[in-house]
Amino acid sequence: MRIKDLMAHLETYHPDDPVAASIWLGPDVEARVAGLGCCLTEDQIADVLADVHYDFDANYGIRWDTFDGYIRGMAVDEGA
Repeated sequence: MRIKDLMAHLETYHPDDPVAASIWLGPDVEARVAGLGCCLTEDQIADVLADVHYDFDANYGIRWDTFDGYIRGMAVDEGA
C-alpha cells in the first residue's frame, strides 16, 4: 500500500468520523533493519511493509516482533 492509496481510501469517510490507526513507514523499517544488522533494498523494505499489511492479525497487532520476523525472512530469502 502506498500513502496515496491510504489517502484515497480515507477520502471515502467523513473527516469527523472516529478512527484508530497505526502508520508504519519505510524509515521505521530501515531503522529496525539496521538495528538487526541486516541489509535490505528499498524494494525489499516495501515488500516487508506490504507483507505486514496483508498478513495483519488483529489478535496480535503490528509490533516490532512482527517486523523482525519479516525482515529476517526477507534477509534469508534474498541472501542479504
